[in-house]
Amino acid sequence: GKAERNPAQGVKMLKEKNARDRVLTPEEYARLVAACPPHLKPVVQLAYHTGMRKGEILTLKWGQVDLKEGFIRLDPEHTKTGEGRWVPLNQELVGMFRALPRGLPGARVFTYQGRGVAEMKRSFVSAVRRAGIEDFTFHDFRHTFNTNAYRNGVPIPTIMAITGHKI
Repeated sequence: GKAERNPAQGVKMLKEKNARDRVLTPEEYARLVAACPPHLKPVVQLAYHTGMRKGEILTLKWGQVDLKEGFIRLDPEHTKTGEGRWVPLNQELVGMFRALPRGLPGARVFTYQGRGVAEMKRSFVSAVRRAGIEDFTFHDFRHTFNTNAYRNGVPIPTIMAITGHKI
């Protein structure tokens, strides 16, 4: 059965070069979301539930978000690998997007004081500290998503397709 399978084994394939093994626990995630200022909270939710890269999230425009079908469309020019992909949205994310002030298709999804959130490193580091979380970087959300998806029985090729991992 599933219990004998070593959950770390499959995730090894999903490791990026010089990847770390830090995975955020559900409890830590809840504390982090609670510690986030309003403009950072949806960014953190999206990273946790999709494994999208920071650059893909911060440059996301409303025209890429399809709430009716429940996914985000990343075009080749939006991704590090230069390959487009579809990123599925769960109910938490659909609700989160619905709660945000929707802009025109070309407008950035994540804004702070009316402008696109270009850099959120300071507020992210502060939120991690406030939440009492040790040794966690924004990029660790990718490994967290991969690990959680794998533990939930999502096949590795599917995880790789969602996160845009090169095989």
